[in-house]
Amino acid sequence: MNPKDQRIQRRSNFFSFATEIMPAGKEFAKNKIKEPFIARN
Repeated sequence: MNPKDQRIQRRSNFFSFATEIMPAGKEFAKNKIKEPFIARN
């Protein structure tokens, strides 16, 4: 496998993990915080 293929494979493994983690993080924040987050400058 050439280095470019390995890099693509690592990224694809990371993104499959990230797509599982993001909804769980959003659900956790929604259930725990229960307040809208407002950023101020």
